[in-house]
Amino acid sequence: MNKASPTVILAAGGTGGHIFPAEALAEVLRARGVNVHLVTDHRFHRYSKLSQESVLAQIPIHTI
Repeated sequence: MNKASPTVILAAGGTGGHIFPAEALAEVLRARGVNVHLVTDHRFHRYSKLSQESVLAQIPIHTI
């Protein structure tokens, strides 16, 4: 049986106090081979100028 990588969905409000810890957790999870998605709100887009090296620039972002 071929075991697929697990997927984790992180939920974080769109403020820096939520986004930056979610970014740190996403980085650790991805280093462990986990697929990560972020669910956030419209305020997240204030941080849309995050560095391209940021893990948040490399994962799916779902805005609700």
